[in-house]
Amino acid sequence: MKKLHLFIFIVCYSFLASAQINRTVPPEADKPQKLNIGKLTPIVLDNGLRVYLAPVKDYPKFTMSVNIELPGYDEEKRLAEKQILGLAYRNKRSTKYPNKEIKLIEDSYPAMINVNMYGGTVKGMKKDIDTLLHAYSDLLLHPIITKDYINKKHKESLDHGETEKETLPKASRKFSMNTIVDSLLFGQKKEEQEIKVATQPNFVGLTVQDIYNYKDERILSNNALVVIVGDFSASECRLLMERYFGAWKPGDPYVKKNTIIQKTQIITNRKIVVKDVPDAVQSKISFQW
Repeated sequence: MKKLHLFIFIVCYSFLASAQINRTVPPEADKPQKLNIGKLTPIVLDNGLRVYLAPVKDYPKFTMSVNIELPGYDEEKRLAEKQILGLAYRNKRSTKYPNKEIKLIEDSYPAMINVNMYGGTVKGMKKDIDTLLHAYSDLLLHPIITKDYINKKHKESLDHGETEKETLPKASRKFSMNTIVDSLLFGQKKEEQEIKVATQPNFVGLTVQDIYNYKDERILSNNALVVIVGDFSASECRLLMERYFGAWKPGDPYVKKNTIIQKTQIITNRKIVVKDVPDAVQSKISFQW
């Protein structure tokens, strides 16, 4: 019996000794996976939707990002409609997925389906792309909007004292990262004491149809840009885009206001500029060309 106990002790000690890690020696780093990335391929659908395919050969996953050009909060005059449509997108209920099946798809698949006012992102396995794009496109183009959404946002505005649409003077920000970047690239602009007018959302009298009309005027195919990354050929990508976004309607193009009125400098050589801003709460790295 003693010999048996001694044998067990030796075996356990040997196992524990071999399991010890020498922390003075750094672990060997894994070799990064090589991706067979092809040439960026532009595709334009008949409805004006611009698509850029970044093919990655033999890659089992895909990512699709959608960017929709919209007026910013300083330009938008229909903030109430914008907030309610954003709430509808966050609730992830659509015509063909009325009971939050989209959330169930996200939980069941290794996937993400994010739709918002400015487009959103879809990620998942390529083998599931039809299911994921079907859910994404239906939510983007056919969200369910209810009177409850309007009442909820209206109550929130009342709680914050926003009882009516009014204009309030709002001084422009003293510090702006974009202003600094523009000045470094194009020269210093004369500072102006600009007073911006902030429009408060007005929920009084809004109907569900008003929100749908707003969606049809803002969520437009010709103001959108899609970037899709994955193992797709150009023809395969076009078929997918036409299948799920071919019926997306175009409208009046939105042209973003150019903050640079006049370029005071022509950039001929590559340069790197570091700007020290002591009052900044964060850093920013910007590439411009």
